[in-house]
Amino acid sequence: SEYSANGRPRGISGSFEEQLARNEAIFDSGATFDWHHKNLKIQIFDNTAVVTGDVVGTTTPLNSEPIAVHNRRTTVLIKQGAEWMEIHVHNSPLSEQAEQ
Repeated sequence: SEYSANGRPRGISGSFEEQLARNEAIFDSGATFDWHHKNLKIQIFDNTAVVTGDVVGTTTPLNSEPIAVHNRRTTVLIKQGAEWMEIHVHNSPLSEQAEQ
């Protein structure tokens, strides 16, 4: 489907550079973000960690009303030396029914 669980069009893909430019434009636009994590689960397998949970809160574009955010998020990290490095992130918007 071209639409996510909340009825919005799925995210725009493209090259890493295109995605990075879009994200930088959002942050540079003056939008504010009030997000926090819920239901975090962390699993560690040797030098690999998988973190799952929900990201909830609001995004407020400049001069606009807040937009509710409720995403399911999965992050994969690897440990190199003493440092954990994020190597993959996936966010899926949840439907309004899932929030109830």
